[in-house]
Amino acid sequence: MHTASTLTVLRRTGLAALAAGALLGVLATASADDPRPLPNPAEPVSYVKWLNDHFGAAIPKQANAADRYEQGMRVLSESEQAAHLAERPLNKLDDAELSSVRAWVKNNERALLELVNGAAMEKCYFKRSSKSEELRDNVLFPARRALHLAQVAVTRAKFKLVEGDVRGATVDFCAAVRFVAHLREQPSFMEYFIASSIGSEVNAALLLLPTMVRDRDNFDYQAVLKNIEGIDRPVAQPELQLKMETLLLWDYMQRTVETGGDEAAAREIDRLYQEWTNVFKADWADARKQADELARKHAQRGEKDDAVGKVMAFAKPQLLKVSEMQRRAEAEQRGVRLVLLVFSHHAKNGQWPKELNDALDGRPEQLTIDPFSAKPFAYRVDGDNFTLYSVSLNGADDGGKRSETERAWSGEGDFVFWPPKPVPAEPETPQPTP
Repeated sequence: MHTASTLTVLRRTGLAALAAGALLGVLATASADDPRPLPNPAEPVSYVKWLNDHFGAAIPKQANAADRYEQGMRVLSESEQAAHLAERPLNKLDDAELSSVRAWVKNNERALLELVNGAAMEKCYFKRSSKSEELRDNVLFPARRALHLAQVAVTRAKFKLVEGDVRGATVDFCAAVRFVAHLREQPSFMEYFIASSIGSEVNAALLLLPTMVRDRDNFDYQAVLKNIEGIDRPVAQPELQLKMETLLLWDYMQRTVETGGDEAAAREIDRLYQEWTNVFKADWADARKQADELARKHAQRGEKDDAVGKVMAFAKPQLLKVSEMQRRAEAEQRGVRLVLLVFSHHAKNGQWPKELNDALDGRPEQLTIDPFSAKPFAYRVDGDNFTLYSVSLNGADDGGKRSETERAWSGEGDFVFWPPKPVPAEPETPQPTP
């Protein structure tokens, strides 16, 4: 159960319905009976209009979270310097840097209000512009502003944690988490990619939560975790986005390929892309092999001088990257929950759990499975601390050794959820010689 005080805050911000699990996105049933219209070279289908009608028309006025998010991004006051400083732990900032970050957060109170209001809404669809009928002209999204909007929310949450305002921090964390979930549900790989990037930032902050609370041995991790679980969504396989990606290819074919294609060509393109669903469902090791084979198949099809060949030559799918992002997001989502559960177990029992299953507190064992190995995440107790990590992209257990590259998820080393990576000291500015 949620604590009464946390529920009070959530009700004030409109997040109570989400915390109660009442969220059913409009996109969840979008692919039922496959209503996508086939391309028509003689009279090209407006897929821009179709997307807007299919996904947006059913959302009542003033009930679309995307409107609130877009308004938040419009009024956002950006500061690259403050955003960069906010990536570091607050206790690593000097007084001048803290003042700069606080001012950045304060200047964005209105943007944060829009974010929280959007997170409280059930349905979300980012409408495509009607300035162009071509779908490929309508796939851009303000990624940087979206990232900074979530980052401001996370930064305010960190300040509130340090100040002891756990309820306020929970609301901000929940708003950022829900923003990511809404983006991930959009019928486009563009928003799916952006959600992956923003989600990593949000999860990185949540992983540091035990280092920011005043008394980590007596903190109520369960209260925060249950609220996050109540509004977050499982990281689903991007089958909806895959179907909508086919529309981009159909639109390209009907508008630019000389022969224009026909229904048979459209169906062949669809079949070629639908083969990628098996990649998303396979274990990571098998997924990479299947992806290589499909990439070769697509390339060979693109060598033929017909409508399908020209479209496939244009497409050059990088869907293994999508599969990687989906597994990364799933691993991060599980990793955050496990870290908080392990700390919750320690706060309750005075010792670290011997196994991850001991910390689940009634949650399914699937939570302990690493998407990159299909086996439990690596976990060990190290005296008065513990280590939790994923084997990451190479699928090999490197003993918890972090990648030496700047990319946290890479083909080298493991992705370590806990303990946190040591923060390197900022280089001192050389003083001028008198």
